[in-house]
Amino acid sequence: MKSWIVILAVCFVLGMSGCAPSEVAQNPEYAFSYQNIQIQIHQEATSVIAALGEPEAYTEEPSCAFEGLDKNYDYGSFCLSTYPDGETDYVYRVWLVGEDVSTEEGIHIGSSRSQVEAAYGAEGRTDSGDYRLSGEAMELLILLEEDVVTSIQYVAILL
Repeated sequence: MKSWIVILAVCFVLGMSGCAPSEVAQNPEYAFSYQNIQIQIHQEATSVIAALGEPEAYTEEPSCAFEGLDKNYDYGSFCLSTYPDGETDYVYRVWLVGEDVSTEEGIHIGSSRSQVEAAYGAEGRTDSGDYRLSGEAMELLILLEEDVVTSIQYVAILL
């Protein structure tokens, strides 16, 4: 039970942390697939959430960037956050939290730095040693500690 509270708290914090856009160099588009459901950043969220089924947990809070509610869905192995635009919600962030899910390039929590570089090259490596790869109006963030992947996030860049 305690681990679910921690996961929900982290999903909430990550959902709220998206209020400040960032700039990175452009790279190819990235998407996340789960059980043959492709999820892209800025995609209309209703069909994605319907296809994924009932989340293990759900939270919402007033959006800091838009009028309406930011919504967070916890599917156990990953969290999905949305942002409102009028009456429609769009995918804002997909955050991988389990070792049983991976990027389309095969990177997962626990992958090594050499596996990340084999999949993505060294171009997106930051001064801190993490990876920041950008597609059209989104970025893929891969965080490492001691050369091991500890966090993977697909995040919208709000222009």
